[in-house]
Amino acid sequence: MKLHPCLTLLITLLLFCHPDLKAAPTDQDVTAIETEISDSDPQAEFNRLSTKAIDEGSVQVMVVLKEQSDAFGLPQSLAQQEGEQTQIESQQDALMAEVPIRRANSIKRFTHLPFLGLSADADELKRLRASPQVAEIIEDKMNFPLSHEISIAKIGADAGWGLGYTGAGQTIAILDNGVDKNHPLLLNKVVKEACF
Repeated sequence: MKLHPCLTLLITLLLFCHPDLKAAPTDQDVTAIETEISDSDPQAEFNRLSTKAIDEGSVQVMVVLKEQSDAFGLPQSLAQQEGEQTQIESQQDALMAEVPIRRANSIKRFTHLPFLGLSADADELKRLRASPQVAEIIEDKMNFPLSHEISIAKIGADAGWGLGYTGAGQTIAILDNGVDKNHPLLLNKVVKEACF
């Protein structure tokens, strides 16, 4: 399953930046998370969310909107970024007009991502899923980050360390789908950019 870059960013932020993370996951938690990520069946997931919404009255979800632009996420001028933000806001408005959400105070709009976070009942979930504006609906829940031991083994770092590689004296390159080098946190820190 290929994840959309915005979805990947959102998942990363939720996994690693949430202030309420207090305990590291157990090996069982990690196995469950890995299974959930790798074996995700959209129909089964939607059925699970619908059942949860029926049982609990509503379920907190992230609604991923279909992209209207092929240039989304690529380096852009300030005017293009503002246009993209306006387009995202228009998409969000159109979806909320098409599928009114009773729990309006639960709606979280994202400025730079084509997402909406909201609490939906089973009927609202069905109408959201039927909308041609919606790419995906996923549960908005807290996941624990994978432990370092697991991620180190997954990328083979332990094998490299065993061969004597430490990374000392190396330059790090981060390949990304684009960042705003004018953002206050990155100002004067981006050394080089390139498009491939």
